[in-house]
Amino acid sequence: MKHFYSEDSNGIVVTFSDIKSVNGIDTVPFYVEQEVQGHREPFYFAEGVLPFFQFNRSYGFSSNQLNDLLDYIKRNSVLIFELARDASTA
Repeated sequence: MKHFYSEDSNGIVVTFSDIKSVNGIDTVPFYVEQEVQGHREPFYFAEGVLPFFQFNRSYGFSSNQLNDLLDYIKRNSVLIFELARDASTA
């Protein structure tokens, strides 16, 4: 299940999924997206998995934007993990 985390003034939305155990490690998939007008695809997106702090797939965001987004994810990773843990036990 996807859970909302944040939306900034540029319309960039961060969501995350429930905790998943991968090889005995608790992980949290996260997603970043931004609606765009006048492009072939209606959204830019990036997705990755905590605690690995890297994007597995992305489209549309520049490398500088991806770096900034990853910094944001890193700064918020503890809270995202806590919210995912709470959502998994609810």
